[in-house]
Amino acid sequence: MNRTYTIPKLVSLALILLLVVVGVEVVAEELSGISGKVVDLEGNAIAGFTFGIRPVQLHDGFLEPDRGNPVDLPKGETDSAGAFTVNDIQPGLVQLIAIPAPLLDAFEMFDPERRNSARIDEPWRTSSR
Repeated sequence: MNRTYTIPKLVSLALILLLVVVGVEVVAEELSGISGKVVDLEGNAIAGFTFGIRPVQLHDGFLEPDRGNPVDLPKGETDSAGAFTVNDIQPGLVQLIAIPAPLLDAFEMFDPERRNSARIDEPWRTSSR
């Protein structure tokens, strides 16, 4: 048996197995979820509270928003009892952000997936030329 021929084959096989295992581990990473209840200072449930979940990165000891499209933020809203559940959150550091109703409407208006169905009035243009 030629040892110089067998050792490179074993090294190649080990590298291939390592890459396969690492690739499977990355693909197998599951999405996270969060649930809870939003209450005011007196403990009363807050219904209709809307929030987004933004991925953040740790950079020089500070949390900074992850570069990405803010339209794609997972969003949650409380029910009449103040309870909420949000699934499909990417693993990692996240920040909960309150979304005021006008901003939420703007996100929905300029959502690229709905852009063809949305119509934005342009009052500065006249219909007659």
